[in-house]
Amino acid sequence: MNLASYYIYVAGALVMLTAIVTGGIDTGWTFYTPYSSSTGGAVTMMTLGVFILGFSSIFTGMNFIATIHKLRAPGMGWYQMPLFAWGTYATAIIQVLATPVLAITLLLLVMERVFQVGIFEAKLGGDPVLFQHFFWFYSHPRSTS
Repeated sequence: MNLASYYIYVAGALVMLTAIVTGGIDTGWTFYTPYSSSTGGAVTMMTLGVFILGFSSIFTGMNFIATIHKLRAPGMGWYQMPLFAWGTYATAIIQVLATPVLAITLLLLVMERVFQVGIFEAKLGGDPVLFQHFFWFYSHPRSTS
């Protein structure tokens, strides 16, 4: 699974590099709508590259979860694991659960660009703030206050 994750990562990186070389990306790293759904350039290709990298991330998280479950030292229970292993385990679970939300969001953005479906573009009846909510669910710290 680790090797598959690496190959998927390389494929996604090549798609992203091709997007940069062929048309450039002029939306910023967040791909905020409505700009990313209406601008030119290779935004669709870059978005698909990030989508592919998401699978690599999910595979890596599954690899860490399986490794921690099955390949602990003999006799080492859950409460004897070092803090680093617990941190890696928790991060992998979050990675496996949250990355599909980002992947679906980027896939919806591609559908909007290619098929002119009104999901995030206000001119087509969509909601640009919905994209921000989906995007920041993936990688934004929340405060409890």
